[in-house]
Amino acid sequence: MAIQVISGLDLVASDRTQSSMEILSKNTLTTAGVMVAAGTGVAGAAVLAAALPAQIATAAALSGGLIYAGDRQSKGLSINPFAKGADATTVDTTAIKA
Repeated sequence: MAIQVISGLDLVASDRTQSSMEILSKNTLTTAGVMVAAGTGVAGAAVLAAALPAQIATAAALSGGLIYAGDRQSKGLSINPFAKGADATTVDTTAIKA
């Protein structure tokens, strides 16, 4: 242990615990930065949703529809879930017809 005298005050610091006690480490500062950025993103999304509710609802519906269509296409089904007949199960994406 090292004792340093600064301005008449006795400060005791151990060489082993001094670096582990430091609060401004890279991990702490990175975590704090990520938390501030996440809070800013959430607040920005809340303001956007409050200012443009119809646009947010439309974007959410469009996103869900695109995800659903992509899932159906990956399963080899027609993108249109209401299609009837033989064309409903066959999707030819490789042939280019002129």
